Parts: sequence; C-alpha cells; structure tokens
Amino acid sequence: MTAVLKQIRRADSGCVSYLIGSGETGECAIVDPLLDFETMLTEARKECFRRITHVIDTHTHADHISGARNIAKMLGLIGVHMHISSDGRFKTIPVKDDEPLELGDVELQFIHTPGHTQDHMCILVNNSKLLTGDTLLIGDVGRIDLGGDLRANSDSLYDSLHGKLLRLDDS
Repeated sequence: MTAVLKQIRRADSGCVSYLIGSGETGECAIVDPLLDFETMLTEARKECFRRITHVIDTHTHADHISGARNIAKMLGLIGVHMHISSDGRFKTIPVKDDEPLELGDVELQFIHTPGHTQDHMCILVNNSKLLTGDTLLIGDVGRIDLGGDLRANSDSLYDSLHGKLLRLDDS
C-alpha cells in the first residue's frame, strides 16, 4: 500500500491540514482543510494527486473556520465526512467508529475520540499512521473547554486516549 501523506501547516495559527491518498491511483482526501482552498489544491497537484475524492473534518472546529464545505462544493462532492454525532448545519456524510474508507490501495479507519469535541475522530492510515486532529498534540492534548460539560469532556478525552489511542501499536 503506497500511502502518500502531506502535512500543510498554517504558520499564523498553527492549524494543520493533511492530504492523504494513494500514490498508485492518485486519489486523495483532504483532512481538516484550511479556509484557503487554493493552497490545498496547489499542494494536491504538487503531490501528483489526480482526484480529490473526499473531504474530511476530524471534528466541528470552534477555534477556526474550516474550508471543508467550500472545497466539497467546488469539487462537486456530496458532503464532508464527519462523525455521525456531529450536528453540523451543512451536508455531512456521517461516519461511524471503526468505519473504513478506501482511497485506491490506502485504507483510512475512523476512530471516534470524543473529548476535545464530542464528534471528534482520529484517522488511522493503513494501520500504521495516525492523524489525531486535536485529540493528541505534540507534548499536549486537545482543549476540553470549547463547549459542553468540562467534567464530561475531560472524562471522554481520558477514555479516548487510554481506551483507544494508547491501545494502538506503538509504531
């Protein structure tokens, strides 16, 4: 399986987007896209991705504006992939915990990891790389104060980290 993973960081905010796809078939998904979708499309072309077939938001973003809806609309896609618990006010394609999505020879597996938000999910790529969104950061974990009950969010984040992510293979 030839997964290609490209990280795109917005310097002013530290927000990160990803292009993930198949080097073999040239199909890709954009994960947590920046509002500046032209940058995303330029980077996709640089990585030789021929078709953007999916747009995914790991969670409802309360701290910045996602470009997911705009990119999906521009590309003629039917919606944005989000966890089934999302209450987005736009067209979403609901995904469930452990649900797979194939991009050619690359498999994405959605892992529901509530805590930062109740609809948060991580994405396991070919059972070897993990996109953690805002659940797990370098040297930190995601904020729990962006909505809902702090105690419940804290408990959910703890369960997500210890009950799901830390049980994955260290590699």
